[in-house]
Amino acid sequence: MDYTDKKFTMEDGKTYIVVEQVDYDNKVYLYISNNDDENDTKYVEIKDGHLLNIDPELFDKIIFSLFMEKFRQ
Repeated sequence: MDYTDKKFTMEDGKTYIVVEQVDYDNKVYLYISNNDDENDTKYVEIKDGHLLNIDPELFDKIIFSLFMEKFRQ
């Protein structure tokens, strides 16, 4: 599923929009930005409609590089 430009509202009431998405190992990872504060950004995994933290080791070794490749295009 393509989540680009989809919006998510967090429990704290903040709304985030999906800026970019990468798929890796049958999982979907999103780069999201706060709708009201463009400096408030996060990298998350989406699973069953829930936004989850990414394992820091996996993020550093693989996921961040995948996003950087997409941003360069």
